[in-house]
Parts: sequence; structure tokens; C-alpha cells
Amino acid sequence: MTDKLTRLALLAALAAALAAGLGAQAKVREKDLPPRHQDWLKLSTTFILPAERDVFLSLTSERERDIFIEAFWKQRDPTAGTPQNEYKDEMESRFKHVNEHFRRGTVREGWMTDMGRVHMILGAPTSIERFEGTAGLYPVQVWYYYGDALKGLPT
Repeated sequence: MTDKLTRLALLAALAAALAAGLGAQAKVREKDLPPRHQDWLKLSTTFILPAERDVFLSLTSERERDIFIEAFWKQRDPTAGTPQNEYKDEMESRFKHVNEHFRRGTVREGWMTDMGRVHMILGAPTSIERFEGTAGLYPVQVWYYYGDALKGLPT
């Protein structure tokens, strides 16, 4: 019950901030943020809501941004009663993985590639089919994902 109240309080605080006109204030540019906040925005870019991003960029102090980040992760914690935040750990692990494996000689970081974005959202594929070195075809990988009935996803 307190988990739901905490989440509702966080959402209410975000809504109140938007209603108070924080969204209308001049937003700080991402490149003007401290490096740790820039890194957090890169990590969260595939799953942060546009309204949350606007509120984050409208905050005026580093302390406010740190509190926002803490609330952001707490709101998404699937087991709020434990000290570990499994969702945060999973997203950080995926982010590290895509940056190590999907850059492939491009100037873009791994999280900015198509494969990196899909991996950030869906996680590792259940199986991969590769078509590389086949005459007449560009090298292709087909990633397969199968639903999780426990999460209400189709097979």
C-alpha cells in the first residue's frame, strides 16, 4: 500500500511541477548539464517519458536533478521493499552491453544504433538468425523475441 502511495505522490509531484509552469520555463540544454546528468539522460533516453524529460531539463539545480533521478528509479522499481532496484540494474547492464557490442566502427555510441535501441527496449533476443556472406543479400540478423505469459505478453 505504501509503495502505491509513494508512486502516486511522485506522479502528483511531477504533475504539480508541470502545472506550476516548470515546463514553460527556459530549459537547460543537455550539453550544458554536468557530465553525470548527461550520462543519465543517455542511459534513460529509450524509456523516459517526454514530460519527465521536460521536467528534468527545467529543474534549476543539481540537487533537484539528483532527487528527480532517485525518484525516477524508485518509481520503476518492481520490488520497492528491497534495497536493490532490479529495473535500474537491468537498464544499466543493457546500456553497458549495447555500448560495448553495437558500435561496430561507427561514430555513434552503441545505444544510438538501431540494434542498440531495440536491445535497450526489449533486452537480449531469445534467438538470432544470421544471414551473412549469402550471395545477393546484405548481411542481416533477425532477432526473435517470445512473449512472457507472466507479464501478459503474447507468445
